[in-house]
Amino acid sequence: MPTTYQCEAWLGEAEDMDDSLAEAVLFIHIYSHIIPFDSTEEGTSSAGVTITISKEFQAKREYLIHDATSWSTIMNMLSEMNMPLYVQPIMIMKIAECAQESRNLEQKVIPMFVHLKTIQSTNSSTGSDEADAFMESFNSQRLRFVGASRSAIEALEKVKVNKDSWKQCAICLEDISIGMEATRMPCSHIYHGGCIKNWLENSNLCPLCRFQVAS
Repeated sequence: MPTTYQCEAWLGEAEDMDDSLAEAVLFIHIYSHIIPFDSTEEGTSSAGVTITISKEFQAKREYLIHDATSWSTIMNMLSEMNMPLYVQPIMIMKIAECAQESRNLEQKVIPMFVHLKTIQSTNSSTGSDEADAFMESFNSQRLRFVGASRSAIEALEKVKVNKDSWKQCAICLEDISIGMEATRMPCSHIYHGGCIKNWLENSNLCPLCRFQVAS
């Protein structure tokens, strides 16, 4: 059994109005559970102590309910929780869908809870294919994310970054240095070539605006 990943998200009970806030804010409590699993022990699901790491984030509701900003906002949170890039798209979708449920709430302070589970096999080979791990993780939830075709990835425009087009790569969160060759999506968003290639192999949507590349 390869390492698998799961994500659950739900809204908590909305708190009283806070007149000091100009607009609604989501307070997001993320818990990452690392669960060891030994598939050689019949009838035993756990082979050790579960480790839980928690962090709290806050974001304006508007940032989480609009496609143009929700992906980058949530992706930054998942990266801080050390979630691999190849499992983030489906998690982002789940968290964004949960945020949508708060759209009509009048309260200004809205709690959200996100539980991430990393189930690590204690006897699996270290060379397990990452794509297999991704699909294994979410098949039980009947959710599937489609990667872009190789030809579509190779056809993406290569550009030289200058001082007028300087960007930060929204995938790795590192600067794209002036003079460096970068890759531009048809939607005009720019990324490191290697970063966007790895992303599109697992998700055919732009990380920032969800523009769809041919699969």
